[in-house]
Amino acid sequence: MSMHTKGPWVTADGYGEKRYGTAVKSIHDDHLICSCTGYYGREGAEANARLIAAAPDLLEALERLKIEITLSDVDMDYIESHFRPHLERAASAIAKARGES
Repeated sequence: MSMHTKGPWVTADGYGEKRYGTAVKSIHDDHLICSCTGYYGREGAEANARLIAAAPDLLEALERLKIEITLSDVDMDYIESHFRPHLERAASAIAKARGES
């Protein structure tokens, strides 16, 4: 399992938290996670920073949703026929986030 910086993460500009910043930092220890700059200008950098800042929350939500679907009272044949491709994509994304793929 990867040892990523504990979430939540927020977008920031410079050293201060900002709703639409171009950097991402950890709330817990105020360390910079990454800085988003480049080809797509400020709007693209802000969009990338927001997506990266959401990563810990997205990973946790996807892991929980995968568990809930597979442990639910829904018939396994229904899960297989309707959710299998999505569960496989979820498992792949989780493995990628954990550095296992």
